[in-house]
Amino acid sequence: MSRRLVPLLLAVLALGLSACGSGSGSDEPDRPSPQEQVRAVALEMLETADPQVGCRLMTRRYVAETYGTMARCLAADEDDALSGARVEQVVVRAERATAQVEVPPGDGLARIAGTIELAREGGAWRVDRSDTDFLRSLLVAGAGKPGDRGLSTSAPVRACMQKQFAALSDEAVRRFAKLASSRDRSLQRATLRLVERCPAAVADYLAAELVRALRSEGRSPAFLRCMRRELRTYLTVTGLGPRALRGNADDAVTAAVGGVALGAQSTCARAERR
Repeated sequence: MSRRLVPLLLAVLALGLSACGSGSGSDEPDRPSPQEQVRAVALEMLETADPQVGCRLMTRRYVAETYGTMARCLAADEDDALSGARVEQVVVRAERATAQVEVPPGDGLARIAGTIELAREGGAWRVDRSDTDFLRSLLVAGAGKPGDRGLSTSAPVRACMQKQFAALSDEAVRRFAKLASSRDRSLQRATLRLVERCPAAVADYLAAELVRALRSEGRSPAFLRCMRRELRTYLTVTGLGPRALRGNADDAVTAAVGGVALGAQSTCARAERR
């Protein structure tokens, strides 16, 4: 499910349903109840990382609304599965059903919970919709997962992004989740707009990266600590941090950041000589 909704995101364990005899003397096992079938599909959808499996557990409407076509859904990259998923409650009403699901914290992800709607299509239960609370929790969990490069390595950035996703309107949550699921080209721009609401966290990240580049020069720990502090302050006050992330070769921004770095270096060099 994380691959389809939050490849920041945004998760096949085949559920073996053991059946008892019907009591009629027949050797055939009982057919699973609708509730058991819904539970099995919901769990498989949550736990699969394989688009060849996950896409075929969706209704045509779900595929169309999220990917546009089945071909695009099947072409999506595999992602990490969501392990330890639970289905807390299943309600079946004729050809539709709801499943309240939860994925406990683990593997760097916060708790994920909400409701999944299912519908019978082609003689089988399939996932038809995810409620906003579920989508929001996926986005928040994905934003908080540490990465090994880029902004996701920064704890302050991750924490701020989690707050941004938590504060989005329901409409914005659905729009962002669709962009993430379909790997839409505008996903990067939408993410950047949220990152720009975290100027202090971005300044801290950029200051750490700039100081990292100075470590090979053999400067003292005190100088490096001063540089990080000064850079973080300057970048926060000037608001240059988010603008520097755009990566559009803006000469004015590059020059401004360079000037900030030189000013910090001068300040810290004087402090180091004292």
